[in-house]
Amino acid sequence: MMISSGLDKGFSMIWAIVKLNLMFIAFTILGGVFFGIGPAFQTISDLIQENQLDYRESSWRLGFDRWKANFIKGNIHFYLFSALFALVSYNLYLSTGLQGLLWLVIDFILLFVGLLLFVYYLYMLMNESSYELSLINLLKLSFVSIFLNFGVFLKIILGLVGIVLFTFSMKGLLVFGSFSLMVLWASFVSRKNRELIDGKLTYEG
Repeated sequence: MMISSGLDKGFSMIWAIVKLNLMFIAFTILGGVFFGIGPAFQTISDLIQENQLDYRESSWRLGFDRWKANFIKGNIHFYLFSALFALVSYNLYLSTGLQGLLWLVIDFILLFVGLLLFVYYLYMLMNESSYELSLINLLKLSFVSIFLNFGVFLKIILGLVGIVLFTFSMKGLLVFGSFSLMVLWASFVSRKNRELIDGKLTYEG
C-alpha cells in the first residue's frame, strides 16, 4: 500500500511538471511566441504558487484565464528583463575578444550579472504571483529577495545550470519539463525567503 501510494504521488508530480510545461509551450505559441512567452512564464508561476503540483487544480481553463490576465504585465516584465540581459550578453560578447587579467575579471563580473538577472526575473515571476504590486515595488522586492540569503541564490543557480545541462543531453525535456522545472526549482528553493517576506508584509499590513 505504501509503495502504491508513493508511486501514485511520484507519477502525479511528474505529470504535473509535464502538464505545466505543455501549458507553457501552448500559451507561448498562442501569443505568436513573441507576445506569448512572457505571459506563459507568469502563468505557470501563478499555477505553481496557487496549486503547487496538484495537476487536477491546474486546469487548462484556469491556465488560459491566467494567461489572458497576465498578457500585458507578463510581456512588460519579460522584455524589461530581456533588454537588460541582452545588454549584458552583448558586453560579454565584446569582452571575450580581449586579453589580460582585467578583462578576465570583467568577463566574470558580466557573467555573474547575467546569472543574477535571470534569478531576478524568476523572483519577479514568483512575487507577481503572490502580491499585488506596482512595477517599481515589484522590482524593489525582487531585488531585495535575491540578497536575503546568498546560499539560496547559489542553489537556484546550480539547479538552473543542472536543468540546462540535462536538457542539452535530453532535448525532449524542452517539451516535457525544462521550463516548468526552472520555475518550480526557484519556487522550491526560495520558499523560506518568501515566507519571511510574506510574514513581514503581513505584519506591516
